[in-house]
Amino acid sequence: MASQIPREFIDQLLQKIDIIDIVASCVSLKKFGANYKACCPFHDEKTPSFVVSPTKQIYHCFGCGVGGNVISFVMEHDRISFLEAVKHLAQRAHVALPTDVGRAMPKQSSERLYDLMQEASRFYENQLKISDAERVKAYLIQRGLSGAIAKQFGLGYAPAAWENLLQYLKKKQFSVEEMFNAGLLSKKESGKYFDKFRDRIMFPIHDRQGRVIAFGGRVLDNTEPKYLNSPETPIFHKSNQLYGLYHCVKTQRHHDYFIVTEGYMDVLALVQHGVTQVVGTLGTATTEQHLQLLFRYTDKIIFCFDGDKAGRKAAWRALTVSLPKLSANKSLYFILLPEGEDPDSFIHQHGQQGFHSLAQQAMSMPDFFIQFLVAGLNLNLADHRAKFLHHANQLLQTLSDIELQRVLAQEIAERARVPVGEIIKMLKTPKKQAEVMSRLSQIAMPSHLRKIIAILLQYPHHAASVSEIVKELSSYDFLKELVNIIVCQKMLTSSAIVEYFRETSYEKALVELAVQPLLLSEEFLVQELHAMLKKMLSDEKNQAIEILMTKAQKSGLNFDEKRQLHEWLKQKPKQGNVN
Repeated sequence: MASQIPREFIDQLLQKIDIIDIVASCVSLKKFGANYKACCPFHDEKTPSFVVSPTKQIYHCFGCGVGGNVISFVMEHDRISFLEAVKHLAQRAHVALPTDVGRAMPKQSSERLYDLMQEASRFYENQLKISDAERVKAYLIQRGLSGAIAKQFGLGYAPAAWENLLQYLKKKQFSVEEMFNAGLLSKKESGKYFDKFRDRIMFPIHDRQGRVIAFGGRVLDNTEPKYLNSPETPIFHKSNQLYGLYHCVKTQRHHDYFIVTEGYMDVLALVQHGVTQVVGTLGTATTEQHLQLLFRYTDKIIFCFDGDKAGRKAAWRALTVSLPKLSANKSLYFILLPEGEDPDSFIHQHGQQGFHSLAQQAMSMPDFFIQFLVAGLNLNLADHRAKFLHHANQLLQTLSDIELQRVLAQEIAERARVPVGEIIKMLKTPKKQAEVMSRLSQIAMPSHLRKIIAILLQYPHHAASVSEIVKELSSYDFLKELVNIIVCQKMLTSSAIVEYFRETSYEKALVELAVQPLLLSEEFLVQELHAMLKKMLSDEKNQAIEILMTKAQKSGLNFDEKRQLHEWLKQKPKQGNVN
C-alpha cells in the first residue's frame, strides 16, 4: 500500500509534520536532553522507556521495542491503515493528497469495502432474528451460547438460498464485482455468481478498530468443510488477525495475559464463562505477526489448544515461531488439556473456576520446550542424547535473548549430561556473513557494522563521502543498498530512510539503530566511519589475497587472477610475488 503513494509526497509530508506535536497530543512528553521521554502508550510501564527524537523524527520504546516515524506512530496509536494515517497527517498539515492516490486506491479497497462488509454483517445478523432461524437458535443454545454473547460478537446466519446476500447487497448499490472481491461470492465456470456462505452460522471478524473485515461460517451438521473462512482480500490477511482481539482491547489496552485458542467457538465459550482475555487464530497456525500483535498488549501469552496430537503439534509450532520474539520480560505458557478435550468442551464441563485452576498450572516455555523434545527418546542412550542435543541447539540458535538462551542451555545440559559451557560455546560459533546480513538483528549483526549503519542513519548527509569506498566492498549488500538509497534518493533524515524500508525485515533494526546513543561528536564519528569502512575493505582484500595465494600454490592461477593478485600485491610489497 505504501508503494501506491508517490514517495516524493511521503518525503514532503514527513518534512512538514513534527513528530513531537503528534506524539504530545497523545502522551505526556518530558524533555530529556536532546530528546523527549514518556511512559509508552503501547504497553504498561511505570518507568518511562519511550523516547522521541525531534532531530531524527523517530520514536522508539526500549521496553516493548515498537518504533518508527510519525506515520508509524499514527498507525499504531489509532489502529489505522497506512493510507488512513497518511490522509490524517496530510489534513493536519493542510497538504492536498496527490490525485494518483485516489486512482491507486479505489474506494472498494478502503472505505467502500468496509461499508460493504458491515452491510453484509447486518444482513447475517438480521437473518438470525427472523422466525425461520429457529433451527439455528436451537443449535446455538445446544452449544451453550447465550443470546447476549451472540449479540456481543455479532453472530449471524447465512440462509441456505443461493443469492439472498447477493440480491440484498445489490439493493444497497454494491456491485457483484465488489462483493466477489470482498470474498462474499463464489463464481461458477459459467460465470454466474452465488453466495459463498450458505446455511452457516456466521462469525464476523473485526480489525482493531472494530470494522468487519471478514467472516467465518460454521455448518449446523456434519457437512464438510465444517468451517469456511473468507479468502484473503485487500482488507483481510489471516496471518495478521486474531478473532476476539478487538473486543478485548477496545476498553482496556494492556492485559496481564492473553489466552490463545484456535477456534471461534473456543473464544465465545470462554468469554461467556468469564474468561475474557482470549483470542483465536482463525483456525490457522500461530504466526510471527500474531505474536508481535499480542505482545503490544501483554507480556504473557498462554496457548490453549485441543488436547490431542494435533493440538500439541499446534502448540509446538507456536513455540518455535515465538522463540525469536521472546525476551526476559515476554513469557509463554502452555495449557495442556486432557486428551479429547478442547477449550469449549472443557469450560462447559468445569466452568470458570476449573479453567482458571488449569491455567494456574500452565507449563512454562522452558518446561514445554524440554518435554516436547525428549518425548519418545531414551536419554540413557548416547545416540538419543545426541539427537536431543542437536535439535535443542538448532532451536536455541533462533533465540535472540541471551538470558533465555542461558536458562534453556542449563536445562538442556542437565538432560544431555554435558557441561553447560559446551552448549554456550556452540551458541557462540561465528555465523557466515550471508546469514549475518540476512538477519540484520542486534545479536546477529557484527558490532562494527551496526555502528556504521547507526552513524549513516543519524548523519545521512555523510553517506556521499563514503559511497565510493562502500561500492568497492564485495559483500555487505545491505550496507551498499542503504548508502545507494541515501545518496541517490537524497534522503537526509532518519525518518525518511526508515520509511523507505517500511514492511521489510530491516525496518525494526533500523529504528533501533537510528536512536542508538553514539556518545561521540559528529566530527569523531565521521572519522570513525571512514576508518571502519577502510578496514573492512582492507580485510576483504587481504582475505582475497590469501585465497589466491593458496590457489597459486595448489593449482595455479589464470591470467585474470594473476593480474588481480599482482595489482593487490603492488600495494602490499611485503606479501611477496607470484610468477
